[in-house]
Amino acid sequence: MTRAAMTLVLLLVSVSGAAAQQGVRVGVGIGLQQSAVVLDEEPAATAVTVPQIYVPVVLGRITIEPGIGLYRFSEEAEDGFSSFTANALRLSVGGLLTIARHDRGQVYAGPRLGILRLRSRYEFDGDPTDYRRTDLFVSGVLGGEGFITPAFSLGGEASLDFLRLGESEYEPDPGIEDDFDQSLISIGAEFRVRWYIN
Repeated sequence: MTRAAMTLVLLLVSVSGAAAQQGVRVGVGIGLQQSAVVLDEEPAATAVTVPQIYVPVVLGRITIEPGIGLYRFSEEAEDGFSSFTANALRLSVGGLLTIARHDRGQVYAGPRLGILRLRSRYEFDGDPTDYRRTDLFVSGVLGGEGFITPAFSLGGEASLDFLRLGESEYEPDPGIEDDFDQSLISIGAEFRVRWYIN
């Protein structure tokens, strides 16, 4: 997680410097995304709200927007004998095309793709089992933003998401063959705030 965050910060710094020379707009965005995630080895999706940070780089009508998000869930039984914790790290990049622009806002559409790295731990009576998986996703998004000021906008996105679940890794290894191809199609929604630096 620290390596990914550091990479994102370095990307923002380098892109901002190049953007200032080329007249490209660069910003920082925060989003709250409602989407479906499979938290463990069971093929059941859970609707979660994932906070995310984005770095929009606007090149005319095209916006390249890398992002990082983190979700954490935990629960413990009342008797204290069992607990479950899950963390999901989402790394993405979007290629968005402005399809309509007005004085105080714009509408855009395009693909967003990336990985979802999941780690979870189930503990029963002091005996832990760790679970890891890396999923790939592709989304088609339609969104819009309204500018409160020339540098600050509020907006939202709707998406059609395809998630392909990766190979399951257990520790300790239970010796179970994971030979299923699992995927999930869902609809997502996100609220966005963006601040453009230049």
